[in-house]
Amino acid sequence: MKGFALVLALLVLSVCSAFAATLMLVTLPERVAAGSYRDSVAALNAADAAIELAAREMRSIADWNTVLSGTTRSRLVDGAPSGLRAIARGEDIDLAKITNELTCGSATVCSDARLRLRTAERPWGSNNPRWRLFIYTPLAAVRATPEFSDRYVVVWVGDDGSESDGNPLVDGGAPSGAGAAIVRVRAESFGPGPTRRAIEADLVRRDSIRVQSWRTVSPAVP
Repeated sequence: MKGFALVLALLVLSVCSAFAATLMLVTLPERVAAGSYRDSVAALNAADAAIELAAREMRSIADWNTVLSGTTRSRLVDGAPSGLRAIARGEDIDLAKITNELTCGSATVCSDARLRLRTAERPWGSNNPRWRLFIYTPLAAVRATPEFSDRYVVVWVGDDGSESDGNPLVDGGAPSGAGAAIVRVRAESFGPGPTRRAIEADLVRRDSIRVQSWRTVSPAVP
């Protein structure tokens, strides 16, 4: 009788263990998906916060041409505008490499021909934006919130797509003044693992700085 009870107990234990294992396998993908969704939302929020920071910083710069030429940057930087940056629980990023990828589609130095090349991402030819690093910093250094504790943000500034003067280093240089007082900004958020999000928007200066044409875009090639 005792032997039968022992066998029965082992059988019940095996069934319960199998049920628990099955339950874990069923719920694990849901937990992973929920975690990925939270990371994606946090990354998008970080990129959006970086756009807001760029708008605030650009408000205090009288001559936007100095930003387009790369001589003026935001105060929200963590060193020289090149080299590797360590990402919390993620891969390091190379600021110069990513900037070149955005500007001409090459990880190395951009030639004039590549800068003017028309592509799906850069369809304006000689008016293609020459992306300039403007903000690059751990977001927690500016916005100390738990959501942004492990986010690194980069913001580039370039001439907007409505320009027609053939000089992406000058804002509104055409006789018509098309595109004057408008620049394009691109913000990317880097975080744990592959969680990256990117946003582009136009900053328009009238009586104040307005953000318009806000849209999500594909992150730059790392």
